[in-house]
Amino acid sequence: MELPNDSSPQICHIQHQHPTSTHSSLGASLRKERAQRSLRHLLMPIITALLSLVDIVMDCYLVASHWHQGDTNWAVYTLCVVLFSMFIVDVVSASFYYSDQRDSNKTEWMKRIKLPVVRPWFYAFHCILLGRFVRCFQIFRTVRKVRGIKKDNQEEPTSIQCNRLYISQLYEMSILSVVEAFTEEAPQVALHSYILLQKGSFDWSSSSDVFAGTNAIKSLLLFSYSLLNFAVQIRLSNKDSVSLKWVSWASLFFFFFGACSC
Repeated sequence: MELPNDSSPQICHIQHQHPTSTHSSLGASLRKERAQRSLRHLLMPIITALLSLVDIVMDCYLVASHWHQGDTNWAVYTLCVVLFSMFIVDVVSASFYYSDQRDSNKTEWMKRIKLPVVRPWFYAFHCILLGRFVRCFQIFRTVRKVRGIKKDNQEEPTSIQCNRLYISQLYEMSILSVVEAFTEEAPQVALHSYILLQKGSFDWSSSSDVFAGTNAIKSLLLFSYSLLNFAVQIRLSNKDSVSLKWVSWASLFFFFFGACSC
């Protein structure tokens, strides 16, 4: 994926030229409103990686629970949903990296800013379905670089491009989250809701029933969060759009709309 344009949500190339007034205006906009670099944003890649790990562990535990109870069909269906989603997400993620690797302008800027460019081991992690953790690591490195930009250097070309790279990475990550939401979270909610309905009653004393219900709620919340995150990031990537704040009535509407649509 290439970097966000200052006038549309589409993606554009980084230009090799001295920053004009347009670039300066873009840099100011990204600095003040778009390239968020608080401590919370530094921790977000770590939190995202931990949530992904918890999600995978809970799904695998549910597979083991179905298998232990003799429900081999439910165990296989659940495992297939998880593996299919991880495969699709990592294929899309790898395609983004391949596009970045072919973009000489973006690669040159990343080297100039001293950010990690696409390496063969990036693809190796994607082959074992762990591409999302590579992206979290990359975003963490970029946030650290953005946080290190001094106030007096905000309008320098490298500072502007570093902010744009950060926003581009967040935008790509939000796309992958939406792909995961529709290939894993939504099917998980439907599958385990159906399983619980098939039993005819919910046994609160059964740890397997409680865990299955908890897992379905977890998937529903992650589905809604993914849609909200995409709405936030797509506005951040468009200079002409009004930023969507995480804590607002609009965000609350997006979150509950995602839950209802699932």
